Amino acid sequence: MFLIRGFVISYEAVRDWEAKLTPALAEDLRRRRRGKVGRSWYVDETYIRVHARWKYLYRAIDRDGALVDVMLSEHRDLAAAKAFFRSAKTVTGVTPDRVTTDGHDAYPRAIRTELGKRVRHRTNRYLNNRLEQDHRGIKGRCRPMLGFKSTTSARRYCRGTTNSEISCASDPACANTCLR
Repeated sequence: MFLIRGFVISYEAVRDWEAKLTPALAEDLRRRRRGKVGRSWYVDETYIRVHARWKYLYRAIDRDGALVDVMLSEHRDLAAAKAFFRSAKTVTGVTPDRVTTDGHDAYPRAIRTELGKRVRHRTNRYLNNRLEQDHRGIKGRCRPMLGFKSTTSARRYCRGTTNSEISCASDPACANTCLR
């Protein structure tokens, strides 16, 4: 379409547009998420390589598979878990009725302090399987790249990417409808 009108666009121009527009688009999508997520959250963390160091990627989805929130952290501890739940509650404006996690020790205390004592916390590795499968998309994209070169690019990619976009991007018939 651009070539017909006499515009020649290189892959560098597209990459510059992505670097410039994706943070704004991801932030707009985060704001639109407010009040639209379910009351049952699945929370887990995985690790990704950023600038030759391993960092933890905290992710939460709701029962329908909609992304609740994403956070990249240097540590996997109570402070990081609290920061993640605080961020997820602020972004969505919703306090969940139920949170399903793996058996990490920091989650029960972080849920009690940040989300409240009324939130039911379930720990079962099989109940959290849908989120474990959701990590496959991000891992599948990170592995060929041998990790991210900077924390900024890792945050930008992880914040703007959901599993449906990743699986859609791998399908040639659906690739034109994906944002990233």
